[in-house]
Amino acid sequence: MMNRSGEGQTPQCDQGPTGAVIGFHRDEERHWVADLDCGHTRHFRHNPPWTNHPWVTTIKGRAAHMGMAVPCVTCAGGDPPEIAPDLAR
Repeated sequence: MMNRSGEGQTPQCDQGPTGAVIGFHRDEERHWVADLDCGHTRHFRHNPPWTNHPWVTTIKGRAAHMGMAVPCVTCAGGDPPEIAPDLAR
């Protein structure tokens, strides 16, 4: 799959492949899930003290994190995209 730079590879960081946040939705348990440009998704839960992402609870906070590069464990495993190809860039 192509990433936003137009290359065929997902960008790398020190923690492995990354994907940029292109949107958010809620799962069946009402947790926030980020849609990544690699075609995968990643949960961002605000559930202190285990996970602390207070920004995900507000529209402004989510908007501020659009485009943020996050490690994608699914890419690292070589799995196919989870979201529709027209949503991934």
